[in-house]
Amino acid sequence: MENKINEYVKEIRVNEGYTLQELADKLDVSKNFVHMIEKEERNVTEKFLKKLVNALPKYREKLLNIYYKDKIPSDFWGNNIKRMRLQVYDYDTSLDGRVCLTNSKEVVFVSDKQFPEKSIFINVSGEKAEPFFYSGDLLVFYPEKFQNWESLNRCLVAVKMKGEIVIRKLIFKEAVPFLVAFNNEVYPDIDIKNEKIEYLGQLSEFLERSNARGMKF
Repeated sequence: MENKINEYVKEIRVNEGYTLQELADKLDVSKNFVHMIEKEERNVTEKFLKKLVNALPKYREKLLNIYYKDKIPSDFWGNNIKRMRLQVYDYDTSLDGRVCLTNSKEVVFVSDKQFPEKSIFINVSGEKAEPFFYSGDLLVFYPEKFQNWESLNRCLVAVKMKGEIVIRKLIFKEAVPFLVAFNNEVYPDIDIKNEKIEYLGQLSEFLERSNARGMKF
C-alpha cells in the first residue's frame, strides 16, 4: 500500500531534516527504535502513534488516516465503513462518578456502526471498576427515554445532576434506588428521590468489545 505508516515516518523525518537521533529524542525513544520502525522491523503501535501525533502535530491528519487504513484490509472498505472522530471524556473510577467535561480527547474509531446522536463516549481510568472495566476501556452510553428506575436496577447509568454528568451504578436498597460509586468506601450513595436528576442513558456497549447493554453489577 502506498505511503504505509512506517514509510511515512521516514518521510516525515527526511522532510523535517531530522537525524534518527533527533527524531528519537523528540519521541522519547531510542535511535534504534526509530531505525527499526523505518525498516519495518517493528510495527507502529497506537502508543507510538500518539507520540508521533503529539510531537509532530502538523502531520496528525495524515498519520491517523494512514495508520487506521493500514490496519484494515483494502477489500473491507465499503460504503458503510467510516472513520469517526469521537469526543471522549475521562471517567476516573476512583472518584465520585462525575465525568470531567473539561478534559476530553478525540479518538479515531473505524467501524460501520451508527451511533445515536448525543451518545456519550467515556474513557475509563483507575482500578475501582475491575474486573468489569479496565483502565483504557472505551464505554458508550446511548441516549434513551426514561421509563422507570426499576428496569435499570444494577445497571451503570449516566445522569445529569447540578449541570454535571455523573456515571454510577443504579442499585435498589430496601426498595429505594441509589446511585452507587465504584469507590463507595469513600463516596456515599446518592438517594435519587432526594436529588433533581435527569436520566441520560445506560451503558450500551464497549468499543471493540461485545454489547454491554444490560450488564449487571
